[in-house]
Amino acid sequence: MATNNAQILSLYRGEDANLVGSAGTATDITGWAIAFTIANYAGAAPVHVLTVGAGIALTAPATGVFTVSLTRAQTSALTSEWYFWDAWHVNDGAYERLAGGRLMVMKPVFPPVT
Repeated sequence: MATNNAQILSLYRGEDANLVGSAGTATDITGWAIAFTIANYAGAAPVHVLTVGAGIALTAPATGVFTVSLTRAQTSALTSEWYFWDAWHVNDGAYERLAGGRLMVMKPVFPPVT
């Protein structure tokens, strides 16, 4: 997630998913507020919004690395096959788009029994 280029991410419906992103080469993100949004289409209201401490962890902030963690319940709620996603740096009400693209949600062949 280091650039503003469109990227395709994928995950399986019903899994706990960890997506690792980067704010760029040698960018210190210590103390940053980051938001990760998932929507049905560009411009739609998000179906999920994750933030630092609520689904996002700054895993190696000195080098710009963060992890977006979606729970099984969150991925199970993604019933379409394709979504749009964005990662944002939020700073005093200003938004800087770090990256974005499409999210492919695949149906598992055999979902685990709980």
